[in-house]
Amino acid sequence: MREKTFLLALLVLFGLTLLMFVDVLFTSKEVILSQLGTDLSSQFVYWREFGFSQLGQGNLALWNPHIFSGMPYFGGFQSALLYPPNWVYLVLPLAKAINVSIALHVFLAGLFIYLWTFHRGLHPAACLLSSILFMFSGPYFLHVSAGHLPNLCAMVWAPLLFLAIDGLLQERSFTWCLMGMFAITMQILAGHPQYVFYTAIAAGLYSGLRLIRARERPRLVLGLGSMYVGAAALAAIIHKFGVSVDFLRKFRAESVFRCDYKASKLVEPNRDEARAPSGNSSARRGLYICVGAGSQGTVRWDTDGASVMRRAFVRDKTMPGAPRCDEKFPEPGHRF
Repeated sequence: MREKTFLLALLVLFGLTLLMFVDVLFTSKEVILSQLGTDLSSQFVYWREFGFSQLGQGNLALWNPHIFSGMPYFGGFQSALLYPPNWVYLVLPLAKAINVSIALHVFLAGLFIYLWTFHRGLHPAACLLSSILFMFSGPYFLHVSAGHLPNLCAMVWAPLLFLAIDGLLQERSFTWCLMGMFAITMQILAGHPQYVFYTAIAAGLYSGLRLIRARERPRLVLGLGSMYVGAAALAAIIHKFGVSVDFLRKFRAESVFRCDYKASKLVEPNRDEARAPSGNSSARRGLYICVGAGSQGTVRWDTDGASVMRRAFVRDKTMPGAPRCDEKFPEPGHRF
């Protein structure tokens, strides 16, 4: 009976999600949910296209050269390259992937609320009502209109964490700890650290209230704490693994570039004569930044050793010896 009830609720939630988004999920037009001029149309469309187009070519985009003089991309949480549900961007066109991602997380929001409330002993009808209310509530659903993709992705994992907390307090099983670790890890990878912080505060208060009447409190506190410690460690391992794989793939790029202050542009020297420039400079495999003589330039090269000028500009053209570098941008789809 319980399985049939759950299956019925699942179909209702899926049907409501489909009914809400059917006009954008099953259309041949390039239509994207959210209003024009919001974060989605002005930011996340380009970020998702850039990051996952590079990931689809086997390149983990650590750096975004298109913003100002460049800025970290993978290191910024909102890139969300390693968030598993976002891998839909690798198999679907951009507009379709965005719409599917939004619809999927709206459905997950209702599903996780249903599981949590059902575990707390509510009537199935009450569980279903609470799920629908959360799916289409103002604090959650209005992020669709605003185009807040990371918010939509991060918020849905909070109910699953609360389910894990209740389960641990009732059954003392390590399985619930693993579920909590999974929920927090997914929330971290989703790309909005503020909601990780908000959820941690709410989970701490909720756990404290539940522990008032609980037995074996030290053991329970250890189990609850292990959820966040384990999730933080797991998220760090996943990020480190992604960077390590990308580094090993690019390891054969052995070219070294230098900035010749007597020349008018950045040049590639002979490998035997390669040397770092004098002055305030730093060089790393895969990224070279030269600061000196009033100029700054950044150069990246691909695995074939071909130099690619990303951005370079002269801050003070009157300074003697300052190299002049034209600003060049890669063609769409170029590997970074």
